[in-house]
Amino acid sequence: QRLLGWRASEVVGQLTPMAWHDADEVAARAAVLSQRHGQAIAGFEALAVEPRHSGYEVRDWSFVRRDGSRVDVSVAVTSIRAAGVVPCVIVPRS
Repeated sequence: QRLLGWRASEVVGQLTPMAWHDADEVAARAAVLSQRHGQAIAGFEALAVEPRHSGYEVRDWSFVRRDGSRVDVSVAVTSIRAAGVVPCVIVPRS
């Protein structure tokens, strides 16, 4: 809540991590990954595709706070394999 300015009640079940990721950074990463994997990758998949393939990824991103200011973070994304489902856990550190 302190990092981005959102209350949990405003985020949980309502927003995805795309709400605070810099859209241009995500689009640039998606273009690189699309080339690498030979398929179109966009949006949240740009955050999740590498962890789904390799198990995890740590990457620096710019987050956009609720007030529009920016903060640089290091984000660790880990996939959890259970019953054929591969959700991702995203942990930012400023």
